Amino acid sequence: MSDGSHSKGDKSKWISILVAVMAAIITGANAYVTYLSYSLNTENQKAALFSQFQNEYNSIASRFPDKVLNPDFKPARGSGDYKKLQDYWIFCYAEWYQTKRRGQTTFVDMWDNYYSGLISNALEIPSLRYVIQDMMKFYGLKQGNVRDFYSEMRVLAINNGTPLQQ
Repeated sequence: MSDGSHSKGDKSKWISILVAVMAAIITGANAYVTYLSYSLNTENQKAALFSQFQNEYNSIASRFPDKVLNPDFKPARGSGDYKKLQDYWIFCYAEWYQTKRRGQTTFVDMWDNYYSGLISNALEIPSLRYVIQDMMKFYGLKQGNVRDFYSEMRVLAINNGTPLQQ
């Protein structure tokens, strides 16, 4: 038989359990909303970076010399045509740096899934290939980030089956 106090204790116990379950659900929902907000923010950042890179690439590519695809085109270092092709590689460095810099993981997939493939294709264009090789020789591998970028270009070229000259 129940004296009523036992029933009140059971109700309090169930209310406590219900409150704990509701708190867990609310905490989980808040964590999920935070995750969605972070994911949306990350995707917005990626879209903004992509748009910025597209605009910059279009500007650089519009200035490429007419002979850019000529297999024998090797503009002299310091010439206007060389600088136009060099600007492409400086831009590629910016893409690489923004997506692959140490300690940053948010944009790595952009490099792996998109930019590395585009740059790999550019390494097959003789005039662009000539300029990056010349830059590597002339400017050397002095800075850590530049050295890492050049190493990445070497890897892309090897994976393409067309290693860069050492």
